[in-house]
Amino acid sequence: MQSEPLVLRYRLTPEMSLDAMMAIGEAVAGQAAYGGPGPWVKVAGWFGLVGLIVLCLRTLYDRPIILLTVGMLAGVVVGVASFMNVVRRSTRAAYLGIAERAAAEGEYWLEIGEHHIREETSEGLRQVTIRQIDSVLRIPEASVLLANGFGFVVPDVALPEGMSPERLKELVLWWREE
Repeated sequence: MQSEPLVLRYRLTPEMSLDAMMAIGEAVAGQAAYGGPGPWVKVAGWFGLVGLIVLCLRTLYDRPIILLTVGMLAGVVVGVASFMNVVRRSTRAAYLGIAERAAAEGEYWLEIGEHHIREETSEGLRQVTIRQIDSVLRIPEASVLLANGFGFVVPDVALPEGMSPERLKELVLWWREE
């Protein structure tokens, strides 16, 4: 395998940064960073709300206390759903701001060697040992080297001539295991 470090220079787009954050959220937390609960939870919530309304209508004249309880529970369900929607939207807006900031950092300089990964921008420096790489994720037009919950984005266009994203993954994982 290759022993010379890869030295890459590139610029990130906001879309690439956002895709990387979503892929990292999926890999680390099991869901997209701002995706909220899965669709089955939303469907179950709507079925629960419809069930509460049906129960309310059935018992409307029999027991007024059940009507009051069902009405309060329906209000709680709507309130929680509204709150989750606000959190989802604000989280997405925050991630968009972070992605735009990452793209505004200018040129990235990334060195991937058999012992470390080092990334420099005009704003700062990040470095990890190659053994800290947990996985290599694919996003549209780039790879993400995941290390301890942080990602190093490597655009496909920044790779040296003749190196594919699959070859980069093989190389990084080989260095990690060495």
